[in-house]
Amino acid sequence: EPEPEPEPELELEPEPVAVAETGDDVEALFASLREGGGPEATTSQVVEEAEPKETPTTAGVDWMEERDKLLLPITNRALRGVKKAMTELQNIALDGLRTDEKWRPDPVSIAEAMKAELLALWTEAFSAGHDAAERMTGRKLKRPSTPASGAHEEFAAALASDVAHAIEESGKGQRERQAATSKVFRVWRADKAERRMREMAIHAYDLGVEQSVASDAPVS
Repeated sequence: EPEPEPEPELELEPEPVAVAETGDDVEALFASLREGGGPEATTSQVVEEAEPKETPTTAGVDWMEERDKLLLPITNRALRGVKKAMTELQNIALDGLRTDEKWRPDPVSIAEAMKAELLALWTEAFSAGHDAAERMTGRKLKRPSTPASGAHEEFAAALASDVAHAIEESGKGQRERQAATSKVFRVWRADKAERRMREMAIHAYDLGVEQSVASDAPVS
């Protein structure tokens, strides 16, 4: 008998090579990603949920130190003007005590003599707070209106009270009253005025930061 012919080997068809998606397929892919489907969505969500990193401009900034650095020149400018006004007020006080034993300081006159310097301090410190808020948030913010301040009146009232108290405690002699008055003005020029003005500047600065951030109205 003739030998059976061997069965021919089957030729395997090559696997199709993947081709780039085009046309409607690509649109469908992008649509799927936009809707949150597909494996890429998981990566996107992880990136979005990751904790944001500090920007190089604000990373490691000591904001208390930054505040003090910004307020120092502002306070010093105003302090020079206030000290000059206080020297003139002291001369007025000594002259008043020389001619009238019932003379007492007038808070309104004192406030008027220092108003320009103290209101400039308040306005500039508030503006510095707004600038700091923009650095903190990393974007431009609408600047709030500077709030009204009675800081110059409070400052004047405190100085007038100290002078009046010193006069009352000094005795009846003209020289004693003048010496006590001069001492009050020296103390204020040396230390007390600066401390009160620093507190005033910090308060205005903090308001500038808080109100600018609270407005949440970035400028495009």
